[in-house]
Amino acid sequence: MAKGPDYISDVKRFSGWWWWARTRSIFWVTVVTALIWIYADMEISESREFVVAIRLVAGRTARVVVREPNGQPLSITFLANGSRRSLDQFGRWLWENPGPIPCDLASHDLGGHEIPVTELLNQARDIVQRGLTVQQTTPDRIAFRIEALLTRELPVTLDVTGALADQVQIDPAKVTVTAAQSVWERIDQAGDEPVIKTVRQDLSKYAAGQPVTISVPLVAGIADQSVQVDPKTVSVTLTVSQLTDTKTFPVIVRLLHPVEWPTDTTWREYELQLQDPLAWRMDITIAGAKKDLDQLRPEDVHAFVELTEADKQPVDSWLDRTVRIRLPEGLHLRLVGQPLSVKFKLVKRTDAPAAP
Repeated sequence: MAKGPDYISDVKRFSGWWWWARTRSIFWVTVVTALIWIYADMEISESREFVVAIRLVAGRTARVVVREPNGQPLSITFLANGSRRSLDQFGRWLWENPGPIPCDLASHDLGGHEIPVTELLNQARDIVQRGLTVQQTTPDRIAFRIEALLTRELPVTLDVTGALADQVQIDPAKVTVTAAQSVWERIDQAGDEPVIKTVRQDLSKYAAGQPVTISVPLVAGIADQSVQVDPKTVSVTLTVSQLTDTKTFPVIVRLLHPVEWPTDTTWREYELQLQDPLAWRMDITIAGAKKDLDQLRPEDVHAFVELTEADKQPVDSWLDRTVRIRLPEGLHLRLVGQPLSVKFKLVKRTDAPAAP
């Protein structure tokens, strides 16, 4: 093959070598120019709208916790500015990672706060590391609380059905329970001594009189409040003594009020209003040893709610009160299911006598 000239100036104009060299130069200029335009187009700044869920987190310390509205991730619509390439990458990342974006609040102190959502998102690692800037959001502000986490050691109680258990040994007998300060306040307001229950175990499948050792998970909640429990399971050793059964009884919810109300002016000044009078007649299910259930009569089951002086305060809605069940002593019986409640309020009579 013949070797061409070293320089284009060495060839004759319009010769084959001249046209080949010109075409090669034009080709590479076109390629480089196209690449420059493609890269520039990818780096042009533009804005795009996204919808994401965010989860508020209080940094790496285990001493604080964020209380979110309803305890759920928050849905945010925002306009982000960045290069077309960055916006495309972020869109693909959202598609592949549909979970909530964590927003770190480690720089905020304990207590209540309200800040712009743009400030929150522009500090979120998943947004910042992709070179995006959040310009506007819906909603535009967010309120939250950061609370101290408090820890208590609580006893564990075994929840069983199908049979009675004797010689129960739980290891460990107490567990570490962690919750926010406001959660503990609501637990304490429930009135009962807080304990951690096991997930209910059906003992009817075990032979009576034989020792049984089982690993039982714990319920991570007290009085309808979520808590953290450590460890999450306990070892239980027990002996099944006798099989149990259930029986349903109709009851009418009665009132238990301060002893002075019948003799002072309370019932002349206030009227008891029930949201649903039929709700004060209910069926409850009692579980226990069969021999004890056979002895239980409907008149032995008492259901009541307790009224207090605080109930006289005006309210916009209804007071919700848990129904307490009283069963005869000496029998191995318990209420099945969650405690029931009724709604009522004490309303000041318009013709009430004037206070002395």
